[in-house]
Amino acid sequence: MADEIERWERTLDTVPDELRPQYREAADALRVDIPSPMPSVVSHGDWRLGNMLSQGERIMAVIDWEIWSRADPRVDLAWFLAANRAEGNPSAIREESVGVPSTTELVSIYEASAGQPVRDLAWFEAFNDFKQAAILALIVKHNRRQPIPDAAAEAHAARTPVLLAQTLRRLN
Repeated sequence: MADEIERWERTLDTVPDELRPQYREAADALRVDIPSPMPSVVSHGDWRLGNMLSQGERIMAVIDWEIWSRADPRVDLAWFLAANRAEGNPSAIREESVGVPSTTELVSIYEASAGQPVRDLAWFEAFNDFKQAAILALIVKHNRRQPIPDAAAEAHAARTPVLLAQTLRRLN
């Protein structure tokens, strides 16, 4: 996880200052108490419903692998949980996630499948906020280079400071 923190910190090193307030403090706070690792797995990096192609209730394919890595499985779990929350999710297409189980239900299903409780989930949710801030900041940086920047992409600029502050709140 130290390598993952460094990966996203290096990404934030490349973006304008207004997109990354307190990012070094957030990275340092994440490093202070990195949880004991679980055996690494192939981690998608953007695990969410929108990257699953299904037929009925069966997942037929998983797409969008550009940020995959070998990682602790809780990295994908935290990302998936955040992607399923409408509140505070810049990618949410509706205010309420109709038909999507609650975070508590999803964690319960995950734990039943894994055969063990999920440890240190709050830390992984904080890491997820940090990672998402870096990704959104990168989107904004690249958008600003376009001849005609996209207003929806620029809107993420307001979200990155919130995510970095939330990273610190979750860890304190």
